[in-house]
This record gives sequence, structure tokens and C-alpha cells, in this order.
Amino acid sequence: MAPWAAELLKHWLIVRSELAIAGRFLFPSTRTGKQWLKPSQYESARRVLEDAGADSQEGGSFRLRHTFAIRQLRRGTAPEQVARWMGIEPVKMKHYERVLPQPLEVV
Repeated sequence: MAPWAAELLKHWLIVRSELAIAGRFLFPSTRTGKQWLKPSQYESARRVLEDAGADSQEGGSFRLRHTFAIRQLRRGTAPEQVARWMGIEPVKMKHYERVLPQPLEVV
């Protein structure tokens, strides 16, 4: 995990503990620990992107997710590792091959 991400996660866990947020989900949608469903998560990410001045009409949280995957792959992180972090099957990483720069064959 990147140091900046670890620091943010540590802070969130402290805040969560202080607020006594129940449940087993890392990022619940309510203080009672209710699961954060895809539509509400997507809408929240869209609002964050808009507040940051980014166009949120195209992709929302999926845009953030894909950006994370592509950046990690470009840095040389193994596709299997990125798949684990994203919670998907490694075969799904094939979707990113078409957007990554291909090596050039030098003759």
C-alpha cells in the first residue's frame, strides 16, 4: 500500500472508532454499519468529482477505479496484484491491455 494511502486509511480507522461506527464493512454508508450499495457509492463519488472541479458525468467512481488500475500497471505492478487490490479475477486485467502503451519492437 502506498504510504499516503496507508496514512489516510489509518486516519479513517481512528475516526471510525471515535464515532463508534458499527458493522464489518470498511466504508459503511451509515453509522449503524449498513452496507454501501453501488448506486449510493457512485453518486457520492460523482459529487466528490464535481466538487473537485472534474467532469463527473463520465464514469464516476469507475473512472477513479480504472485510473488506479492503469497507473499501477504503468508503474510495473503485476496485473495479478492489481486484480487482488481491486477484488477482481486476474483475467479481467486483460481489459486494460488495449489502453496501455505497447512495447516497440526495434530492429
